[in-house]
Amino acid sequence: MMGELGLGKVTKEVFRRSVLPYIPIDQVELDGATIELTDHTVIAHSPSIGVPLEALGFFAFHYAASNVASRFGKPTHIVTGIYLPLRTPEEHLKVIAKSLGDEARRHGVKIGAGQTATYYGLEIPLITATCFGEALRPRGSPSPETWWL
Repeated sequence: MMGELGLGKVTKEVFRRSVLPYIPIDQVELDGATIELTDHTVIAHSPSIGVPLEALGFFAFHYAASNVASRFGKPTHIVTGIYLPLRTPEEHLKVIAKSLGDEARRHGVKIGAGQTATYYGLEIPLITATCFGEALRPRGSPSPETWWL
């Protein structure tokens, strides 16, 4: 049975029931994860707020992943924070996680770590996303001579 979410981090049971089935995770760890980074890593961070609930995960993924792509990177991992108002129905968390997970899977990106919790003071859901990617070519300033590289 799904009910309202309490204050702070969601319980393990809620996480297993309403988040894990919907997002691609390599390994569940506590509040952090270890991934290998190289000097060819591109990183971008963006929030997503104020869009319809069904699209919140979609936009959270694409805001950050698009910024990695704009730096000539191929997104590989994303770190997310799903922050919800106190007493949010658990079904809303499920909708957000499914949307986020669908996009990550569609683009072959793994959820590397994250936080899922409710807080006083929030009036609408907020997702933060940090996307990591592998640089496919060197960064540089655009110029007429190098625009096609």
